[in-house]
Amino acid sequence: MILTTPAPGYDVPALFPGIERCSATATRLHPRRGTPDRRASHLGGPLWWPADEPWPACAAEHLVPVELAVPAAVRARLDRADPARGWSGYEAAIAELASEIPGFGGVDHRTGSALGYSARREPAPGWKVGGWPAWPTTDPRPMCCVHCGAPMRQLLQIDSGEWGDPQRWRPREEDRLRPGTAEHTAASEPTGVVAGRSGLYRIFGCPCSPDAPVLVDPQ
Repeated sequence: MILTTPAPGYDVPALFPGIERCSATATRLHPRRGTPDRRASHLGGPLWWPADEPWPACAAEHLVPVELAVPAAVRARLDRADPARGWSGYEAAIAELASEIPGFGGVDHRTGSALGYSARREPAPGWKVGGWPAWPTTDPRPMCCVHCGAPMRQLLQIDSGEWGDPQRWRPREEDRLRPGTAEHTAASEPTGVVAGRSGLYRIFGCPCSPDAPVLVDPQ
């Protein structure tokens, strides 16, 4: 079944020229309840796994840092560039951070940490691969690789609900569903997975170091 997300109610690139350069593609998975074959793509349900192979277990410590250090090379450039004497070099280093760290809002020179903030965005809700992460319960924070310091990208979002704002994100094909009915619940909360207190889990990966550990952030 094909599900179609309605277009936004306004032309964002026309209102903010150039913002399209900051766009990120998100693939909405639209899980719906059913009885999939174990070989088919699905969330939950039967799993195709060798009977004689042990279930994988992770012994590593998963880090969810609140603040992350500015990459050493950029920090060195910031330290060398005195705004009073060489503003162009300082500005270039800051611009590089702003282009690489999602939600970048400045540098705390006392700690060497990159700090973040978020302009108003409307990331797609529901289970999705890629796209922008939402920050509904905390301030945005940089998610940087613990190996190389590169900004990490969202790999997977696990959401307690599919629609967020139904007027914006409910597929047109499901507009007819009435709240309170089993059919409505099956579409708006198809997996039955509740992340935390009806929130989100997001998994971030490093695009530069595939072997680096992922970061998990609950919201």
